[in-house]
Amino acid sequence: MALLDTTGMAAKSVTAHAVNWLRPFASLAAPDAASALQPLPIKRIAVQATGIWLVTRIAFMLITMLARAFGLVHAPTALSIFSGNPNYAPLVLPLLAGHPLLASWVHYDASWYLLIATHGYDTFTTDSTGFFPMYPLQIHLLTLLFGQQSALPIAMALSNLAALAAFIGLGLLAAHEGSGVAAGAASGVASSTEHAATTSARLIRVVAAYPFAFFLVAPYTEGFFLVAPYTEGFFLACVVFSFLCARRGWWRWAAVCAILAGLTRPTAFALVPALAWEYGRQHGVWQRASWRRGAWRSLRWLRSLSGGVAVAAAAPAGLGCYLLYLQLLYGNPLTPFTAQMRYHGHRNWPVWQTLGELVHRFFNPPPLTPPVALLYLDGGLLILFLIITLLNARRLPLFYTFYMLATIYLLLSTPIPHRPELIPSAGRYLLMAIPIFLLVSRWIRQRPSLEILIIVVGFMLQTLFTMLFISGAWVE
Repeated sequence: MALLDTTGMAAKSVTAHAVNWLRPFASLAAPDAASALQPLPIKRIAVQATGIWLVTRIAFMLITMLARAFGLVHAPTALSIFSGNPNYAPLVLPLLAGHPLLASWVHYDASWYLLIATHGYDTFTTDSTGFFPMYPLQIHLLTLLFGQQSALPIAMALSNLAALAAFIGLGLLAAHEGSGVAAGAASGVASSTEHAATTSARLIRVVAAYPFAFFLVAPYTEGFFLVAPYTEGFFLACVVFSFLCARRGWWRWAAVCAILAGLTRPTAFALVPALAWEYGRQHGVWQRASWRRGAWRSLRWLRSLSGGVAVAAAAPAGLGCYLLYLQLLYGNPLTPFTAQMRYHGHRNWPVWQTLGELVHRFFNPPPLTPPVALLYLDGGLLILFLIITLLNARRLPLFYTFYMLATIYLLLSTPIPHRPELIPSAGRYLLMAIPIFLLVSRWIRQRPSLEILIIVVGFMLQTLFTMLFISGAWVE
């Protein structure tokens, strides 16, 4: 009996230690009105973000050059560019003429974005509508000035500038969220600025080291040029600045960023509950006292409510503009969703069914292959982020908790059962899990050795993924 009691106590101790290990984060208290008005060191944060941005691009440029030296880069073929439908490849190949190394990166989603940017949606089947218009529209508008042959360099410029904007936005958001701590701990403006700069740099490093952050770089290189024709950078920038504007009460700009996010990806719907809650919190909509004294009857309260509805509807409005265009083009506004189901095999499942299947595959995996390895990586990150979100629900502002729960719900509700990974690209989509990165950056503030470990391991995995991607392997 004594042995059983000892074993039981040890098991409880280990469980408690594991839970506390995932829940050690300092609370991110919602900044009050005074901290929201506190100026941010924009210039210093922009310089820091630009420095980290340049370092990551130089690093991946070297990786790509080494890949070329070791023969990992192959000349593009119709099958490698459009494995699903090689008949479209001849439309892309002319855009790659004279860029052999750049062309080695143009496959999978990148091919579709370039194709839509130069030929539009109406040239192809409705399967292409699964790729949202904001990114190819920008490329298309610039090709009207510089010609279609410049589509690839334009994609390079847009993607890299979007990634830079995302890094700057992350730094500003970290400085804002740390303003309450800085105000309480710092004795002067210089100390407060130093604290904000340190906090900002730490968050940017954490995000830059995330294993799937290589999609912010996706280094197509020719000389000193890097290209990343994916929407990660632009969508991350939209989400980050929507967060920043909402937390500081700049609601018009928050809505604009949410609209752009809705035109970029359907996962922008995760912004809806977050923005609705934050607007209501700042305008007293959720206060019981206001309801009890009948404030809801006042014209001021109705204006606040209508403003909150408009802000919450911003992301769906961006999506609605795209669906209206598809209604005019195809007579069916739901083609992006039917295309995902028909072309990629997405299914609508309850989240508990997806979680159950994910756990089942974890413990009953097929023979180890690259897709099975991605099952463990993508699925493991998804479950880990869900656990961290739930354990820190009281430490995070509800604004961030709602966003994370909505994001995870969107990923879990549309699995691809016939794929070994079950939820392909989950790790890439979780690059937008900004609240988790905020928590991690706060956690490692007093743990410099752990920060070094996270950054080193993260960049090692990014290097591996980059080499695999360049060689033509499916990494997402």
